[in-house]
Amino acid sequence: MFGKTILNSDFYPNPKRYCKCVREVHRAFTKYLDKRGGHHEAEISAQIGKTFLWRILEVRDIICLILEWDNAYRYRFQDVITLLDKAAFIKNPRKEINRLLDILISRENRTGMKEQWIRIRKMSNLGMIFIRIFGKKYWEVVEEIILELNINELGFEIDDEYWCDVRDDYNFRGIDHKVNKEDIKVEMITNHPH
Repeated sequence: MFGKTILNSDFYPNPKRYCKCVREVHRAFTKYLDKRGGHHEAEISAQIGKTFLWRILEVRDIICLILEWDNAYRYRFQDVITLLDKAAFIKNPRKEINRLLDILISRENRTGMKEQWIRIRKMSNLGMIFIRIFGKKYWEVVEEIILELNINELGFEIDDEYWCDVRDDYNFRGIDHKVNKEDIKVEMITNHPH
């Protein structure tokens, strides 16, 4: 409930200015809201804490802010979400989410972050069980939004790839960061000689 209840709504950037990946996440959430009569965000925002749609709106904005402003989380999200198998997700959502988290954990190079992702995996399992039992309405939101995502819009753009390739804290695309650094040097010299 940190979002617009604490911060002035002017703090939130215009979604049109989000990077491509975050625009797609925003679009999927917004489509969910629109289908349920939530196309008047100002009216939803005025009902602070009172409606189900208000909670979804707040979650959307918080997720988008985190992904937009924290590259470390966004790049990791982009790296694994593009591996999402929607058919496997429909069949067994928990198993598919765990598979993606396992990939993320295996690519992490920093011990502290690896431990954090392991804890997040455990918490997400408990959360998925709890929500599916006690909050079916919320689980339906999660499923619908994930299935609405256009995976092609979530991947790395060329500038994202450059910044990911020079990082050593995570093996993006499953490629060892040392190999990435050599590849990016060759690519930059060959394709961008200035």
